[in-house]
Amino acid sequence: MSHPAGEEKTMNNVLSVRIDTKTLQMLEEIEAKAAAQDDMMGPIPVKRADIITRCIREYYAKVIDSSASDAYMDLIETTLKAVIEPYYSTQTAAIKRLIKEEKKLSEEQHISMLIDRMCFDVQFKAGNLTTDKDRLRKLFSTDTPYGEVLTEMAEKRLTEEDEKKDEKEAEQTDKTEPQSDYFI
Repeated sequence: MSHPAGEEKTMNNVLSVRIDTKTLQMLEEIEAKAAAQDDMMGPIPVKRADIITRCIREYYAKVIDSSASDAYMDLIETTLKAVIEPYYSTQTAAIKRLIKEEKKLSEEQHISMLIDRMCFDVQFKAGNLTTDKDRLRKLFSTDTPYGEVLTEMAEKRLTEEDEKKDEKEAEQTDKTEPQSDYFI
């Protein structure tokens, strides 16, 4: 049997106690809540023996004396593991997804850059433009409206694509369950 503090212990001792109805109801509520939250919160004791053992250890650590630091540290460690481990797991998964998306975007940008370069190369060859570097520098350094118009149109298309993407994501979000990632 697994001990609530994380250690493997054999429980051979039997303890029989009488408790009032109100305390029994409290124990049953703790049992029900622990069973309902077992998946979300990690190692929460579900059995009565585990709940009672944890309560006794906690009471002992808090009330008896400072020499109970081992029991108190076990309690703190178990509580921190139950809270922090799921948080870090969720954050790690979210970061991995973001890195994957960033890598995909970087690859798409690289492909786009290569396509642009190939298109310009084809256009220059088709137009029989000069291959003289000085003449090309002069051509590209001349102030023309092409760059301004190209930038303006590219920004407009990106805005339209972002709006379409946002609409698609909103539709998908409406159809799916909420995300389980939590950020603090």
